[in-house]
Amino acid sequence: MGSTAGATAAFLLGKMVGRSYVVSKLKNYPKFEAVAIAIRRSGFKITVLLRLAPLLPFNILNYLLSLTPISIGEYILATWLGMVGTNE
Repeated sequence: MGSTAGATAAFLLGKMVGRSYVVSKLKNYPKFEAVAIAIRRSGFKITVLLRLAPLLPFNILNYLLSLTPISIGEYILATWLGMVGTNE
C-alpha cells in the first residue's frame, strides 16, 4: 500500500504542478496525442501493463501518466494491481 500511496502522491503532484505548461508544449507532437487517445480509451489496461512490465522507472511513469487523461480512480486501482507483490 505504501508504494501505491507514493505513486498516487506523485501522480497528483504532476496533475497539479506544471501540467498545463508541459501538455501545451507536447500538443504539437502526434505521438503524444496518440498516447493520450490510447489512454483515454484503455487507460486502466495500459497502466496495469506498464506496471507489470516496467519500461520506465516508476517515478518517471507516475509523472508521465499524470499528463494523460486517465482518471485518478483508474490510476490508483491499476497501479495497485500492477504493483501487487512487487515490493509491498
